[in-house]
Amino acid sequence: VSEDSMRFGLGAVKGVGAAALDSILEVRKEETFESLHDFCERVDLRKVNKKVIEALVKCGAFASLGGKRSQYIAVLEEVMEGAQKLQKEKALGQESLFGAEEIVVAPGGHGHGQLPEMDEWAENVLLSFEKEALGFYITGHPLARHADAIKRFATCDSAGLVDRADKEEVRICGIVAGMKELMTKKGDRMAFVTLEDLSGSVEVVVFPETFAQASEELKGEEPLLASGTLDVGEETVKLMATEILTLREVKERLTRRVRFRLTTPGLDEDQLRSLRTVMERHRGNCESVIHLVIPNRSETVIALPEELKVAANDEIMDDTEKLFGYNVVTFE
Repeated sequence: VSEDSMRFGLGAVKGVGAAALDSILEVRKEETFESLHDFCERVDLRKVNKKVIEALVKCGAFASLGGKRSQYIAVLEEVMEGAQKLQKEKALGQESLFGAEEIVVAPGGHGHGQLPEMDEWAENVLLSFEKEALGFYITGHPLARHADAIKRFATCDSAGLVDRADKEEVRICGIVAGMKELMTKKGDRMAFVTLEDLSGSVEVVVFPETFAQASEELKGEEPLLASGTLDVGEETVKLMATEILTLREVKERLTRRVRFRLTTPGLDEDQLRSLRTVMERHRGNCESVIHLVIPNRSETVIALPEELKVAANDEIMDDTEKLFGYNVVTFE
């Protein structure tokens, strides 16, 4: 770690073998890469194949080039096709008069060095790909955006379990980092689950009755709220789960009001109209209020009419964050 940057060896990226790494390092000694197109044209694509480049994109290795990961994946096949043609021509001594710029772009394709206009992947998708490529998260944590809900519904985090009493009932929120299923002597399925939160992880024992009710949730990627009693040993603490629900389900079931906290200056009429459209798209049973903040001056809370009741879901958080550039939603 150096100031606000972190160096991570490319050899540790899943799917990037030694041959591919050697090819990348060899050409990078000559000159740094300027774009995805430049990268694909210079490395040996027989060693650095599509799977390798996808893994590098997903872990964020191309971030310094300025594009979005979604953009790189969208054009990767097209870029590799052009680069392979260029490399083949060079090998045959038939290099195009104008180099890569002369390669014909397929209908609907993008010019050399160009990337399509598109949004970055949703945060949960981006983080999922980081975990897939590296084995851990870099740019954030899937639970970070749910901090308010976790504080509201969980009674402790994994780091605080050591201070709890044996047989104490607790609720802890996390994501499944690992799961081992097994069969009991009676032929019922149960599982040992590693539940990871923002402070660490805890082993959750899921007996057959609870597993039957929550098996689909445990195999998904959504944050979960696990309730149960603690089994405190001399060196370890386990949670004996009695109920496991998605945090989404808990929020929708227990939330009564959705607060939209908007800050001026920078707030305009078009944004407010768009906010109404978002609310109409996510209709539900929760009261909605606008909390208008004028820094160092005043705060006003405005209750909205019945027809603007909304659902307490992640989608409304995502849509409003895209609209305003920051998280404005709180579930109460």
